Amino acid sequence: MFKWNHVLGFGVLFASASLLGIAACSTDVAGGVSEETNTLAGILVNSKGQSMPGVAVVARHMNVDTLVYTDTTDGSGKFAFPLYRQGVYGLSAKSDSMALYRTVRFSGQKQEGLSLEMAELTSLKGRVVLDSSLMGKGIVVSLPGTSWSTETDSAGLFEFKGIPVGSYAVMVESPDPIRYVDAVYQLDATRDDATLSGPLPASDERVFVNEGDTVRFNFGTADAEKNVVQLPLSTEYGLFSWWSMDYASVDASQRTLRDARGHADGILLYGDAELVDGVFGKALALRGADQFGVVENDNGALDSADQFTVELLLKLDSAKSGSGYRKNIMGKLGFGAEGDHDVFSLALVEGGCGAEGARLAFFLADGSGDSLSCENAAVSSKNVEFDSWFHLVVVFEAGTIRMYENGNLVAEKETQIELLESSDEPIFFGKENLNLMLDDVRLGKKAITSADVLYRYNLKGGAL
Repeated sequence: MFKWNHVLGFGVLFASASLLGIAACSTDVAGGVSEETNTLAGILVNSKGQSMPGVAVVARHMNVDTLVYTDTTDGSGKFAFPLYRQGVYGLSAKSDSMALYRTVRFSGQKQEGLSLEMAELTSLKGRVVLDSSLMGKGIVVSLPGTSWSTETDSAGLFEFKGIPVGSYAVMVESPDPIRYVDAVYQLDATRDDATLSGPLPASDERVFVNEGDTVRFNFGTADAEKNVVQLPLSTEYGLFSWWSMDYASVDASQRTLRDARGHADGILLYGDAELVDGVFGKALALRGADQFGVVENDNGALDSADQFTVELLLKLDSAKSGSGYRKNIMGKLGFGAEGDHDVFSLALVEGGCGAEGARLAFFLADGSGDSLSCENAAVSSKNVEFDSWFHLVVVFEAGTIRMYENGNLVAEKETQIELLESSDEPIFFGKENLNLMLDDVRLGKKAITSADVLYRYNLKGGAL
């Protein structure tokens, strides 16, 4: 299991019959329940607990914009909606000096007794960028399930006025779904200086509704430039090869894990290497030096490359300490053969390159025949946590290697390498006296940013 860095902190509400102590009174029909029995009802109050009569409360389905219900609170501050479609709804209300925003999952059961509290008004200013620096004009920023929505100007700037104080999700919509993805940022508007953090995957409803589970997301660290948010790149954009590790094809006696993108050869498996249960479907398990995988021809994936990204899920068994070693996990290298044209090796090291404990390191060479040395290696600042899955990303761009573990930057190294030469070395997985598991391995020809890394970590972790 992943270790999460921060508890999901959005101002959300999960309403169910069991939580509210109400017996379900619905009647099942095709597509949901009958309109007569599936009421969502409650009372609207101010910060002192006093009822708020005569205020319009709106319920809007997050995935179906046309499903909008409005009810004005009665003299006791009560409201009710005759919902018929299940899903997540945004509940909102406004008055001259207060506002409300909450989310609730409607599961097809009668839900009554909700107590919703109005909050003071605040504002939010921010900027949306694309690919770290390109400003995005006309990008829609909204509070999901409400009418609170705005667009960025030519400088990528946006502003919300009259939104409620609290912590909740803000949606940033992609202007180009082929290249970018929708993303969610957590808004902390509980203080005078409202802040945004993220990104989080909009595809995971747990971002919007806290259902009492233990899901946690990594919100990252505060940006040096306040409330500048970046839309993440699609995980497909710039992707060259993807070995999901889910299926092995067999030709004669040779087992192969195919590249889902079809650009490189599949991973040829040797020594009874097997597929086992992984994070997503299956994973490749390698036990000892006799079990390994080889991509004999990557079809020039990194030829003349000045940037690339390696992404994978990794689990390592304990290794012997104190003896000093460097053990390849994934590398385009020749293992010391004459005439090698090594390019990279993601390795477990101890006792070398400044690694006092067992740490991950990424070694880089330009493919001209130079060896993989500590001079051009990024070594993690933290020891490996054995027997646990973690998300690993290595990015090379402008001569610099950056390594991320579970969304956090753990190594950065400036090298003397600017451009890789052509190399016909195969890509080896394992081939060392080491037990490990690999899942969802990706090789991209574009360097991704720290925001992209954080999004992908949350995307994979949020799917567990």
